[in-house]
Amino acid sequence: MAHDALAQSKQITHLSLAVNERDIQIARLNQTLTERDAQIANLQQMICERDRNISETTAMMQKMRQSFSWRFTMPVRMSGRLLRGEFNVIGSLFKHYLATCKPDNPISIAVRIIGLIYMTPHPFKLIGRKFRTLFALIRAGKFAVVADIIKRTIRNITSEPLAIDSISKHDISILCTKHTLYIAHLLEHQLTQAGLSATVGLDYNRMADAGRLHIVICPQMFPRLPENFVAFQMEQTINPRWFSDEYFAILNRAISIFDYAVTNIEFLEKNGIQYQKLFYLPIGAFPGYAGFLQKKGYNLKNGTKKIDVLFYGDPNCSRRRKFLDRISEKYNLFIAAEVFGEELVNLVLSARVVINIHYYENALLETTRIYEVISLGVPVISEEGSDMLNHSDLHDIVGFTPVGDVDAMLERIGHLLGDEQAYQQKVSAIDVFVQSDKTFSCYFKRYLLANDLVSFDDYYQAVNFFPETGEAIPRLCLTLTETVDRKQNFLGNKTYGFQTIEGIRHRKGWLGCGMSYKFMLRNLHDRGYSLAMICEDDVVFPGDFEKRLNKITGYLAANQQPWTLFSGLIAHLHPDTVVTKIEEVDGIEYIYINKTVSMVMNIYSLSAIELLESWDQQNVDPYSNTIDRHIESSKDLVVITTLPFLVGHGEELSSSLWGFENTQYSDMIKESEILLREKANAFKALA
Repeated sequence: MAHDALAQSKQITHLSLAVNERDIQIARLNQTLTERDAQIANLQQMICERDRNISETTAMMQKMRQSFSWRFTMPVRMSGRLLRGEFNVIGSLFKHYLATCKPDNPISIAVRIIGLIYMTPHPFKLIGRKFRTLFALIRAGKFAVVADIIKRTIRNITSEPLAIDSISKHDISILCTKHTLYIAHLLEHQLTQAGLSATVGLDYNRMADAGRLHIVICPQMFPRLPENFVAFQMEQTINPRWFSDEYFAILNRAISIFDYAVTNIEFLEKNGIQYQKLFYLPIGAFPGYAGFLQKKGYNLKNGTKKIDVLFYGDPNCSRRRKFLDRISEKYNLFIAAEVFGEELVNLVLSARVVINIHYYENALLETTRIYEVISLGVPVISEEGSDMLNHSDLHDIVGFTPVGDVDAMLERIGHLLGDEQAYQQKVSAIDVFVQSDKTFSCYFKRYLLANDLVSFDDYYQAVNFFPETGEAIPRLCLTLTETVDRKQNFLGNKTYGFQTIEGIRHRKGWLGCGMSYKFMLRNLHDRGYSLAMICEDDVVFPGDFEKRLNKITGYLAANQQPWTLFSGLIAHLHPDTVVTKIEEVDGIEYIYINKTVSMVMNIYSLSAIELLESWDQQNVDPYSNTIDRHIESSKDLVVITTLPFLVGHGEELSSSLWGFENTQYSDMIKESEILLREKANAFKALA
């Protein structure tokens, strides 16, 4: 016993010494923390002083720049910079002005016009041609058309998206709320993939702005916004109460606007947002999302599935409560409200299935939640959205149930959780889909190309917009999702087998048009096609279109004479056009000419496919390099057409390229048809 007491005494003494040592260490650490706190306080005081100095200096500079003497001496200063050859400084000042001035300011309009002249090759040739057109219209007494052209020109100049290359792209800032972190991560990943640096933040730091580019998700949620920002509009327009005058003012301030839903884009356009600002950017899957989060420091616990059914979002809604109360009676249901980031991701990973229930009866599909969950490999059961036609790719991936049908959702849950084989098959199908889905990537690269942040060749390699077709002669219709009325109008009528293909956007509309054709024709060439039909979505097919088309394609296939393209409609026949041959076969008169300017509907031979594939998107001269001018410049151009023209043109629609009503084309088309008839009659008279 004495021996045990002695051992215990020694152990107590040893532990007491260890405790004393720990106390000393804690005291030292506390002292270190106190010193660090003092250092932090000093640094914060220094930052406050710096911020105050910057604010005072900025205010002084602003006051100085607004002074009469500063403005009066500006010509002298700029002359000095010109004499010293400081052209980069002048260019930077000009870009800064464009980035900060109000677009409807008269001085801003003048400066933008000067900028367009400066950036356009051979500007005076282009201006001369435009003035000749105006004078011709004035001589013809078409004053209303002249007034419309002037208004349109001013509107296009003021609404043209600001060139991203005039803004600092170093370390692009992505601002988001906690609810939209998944979208921010998608954007960050895509920017990094494109070779651009990006950071994600939840708050806007004005002092760290420095004029750089920001992408702001849900901009209405931020009390202060950056100087230069792209808005990602996430509200559902099925409930327009969110769209106040203040919110529209924010959207109009943005350089560009992303929106994930076609329904929303249609609403915004009808409420005055110019389509040139709008970019369709549907939410998509994120392959390797869990690994991405781990690299960002998330501690993910992908272990036992402890939760049968997970719902995350706001449960305080009567229609959601109806679902949740019924589901909780039968299954282990976990409701996560106001849970974000790492905690939310771990909850999703611990669930066997996640349910998506609308807040509103007629809601759009909540694609952000759905794609976030399936990107983490977890099955989703969801009510159908009011826009299901736009989500056909999810039909075999998500378990959809009718809106408001709780029993159907319970049945779906039971089938998935009660059959392990079916559950594992669903998980495997989700994995395959996530790895292959490029929806978000393709549309975001489309925006980057529109602003010259990726090359056309990189875009071509990365994007899979070309539709699969089993036709020997593919029929493609070029369209833009953002021009909703035009696309819906085309799809709402008989399409005669033409499949829509997403067009390329660019700040300069004619460049986007040219790259769209180059994208299509290169795809056709790479797939080995030697003949193809391409129309635009404002085409009008007459009732006898298929009958005449079959005769025409038969004639072209049997034609032994080299030809470049068949033109279904000529919008503007050049006065110097020469008729080289006329041939009537099976009731159709084929007229051979050496010029054409129209892309409404054409049939392209192999030589035309190769010709359009050679178009140079880096030549930014609109005087000579629009895609139809490129065709017309071919030395060996042989165009075949018919009278009357094979197709018509939708007059009630707006031009997606030039931004005016297509009714202005009608007179040009009629004049072209009359002139072609005159030339054909003259050729026959000489034959």
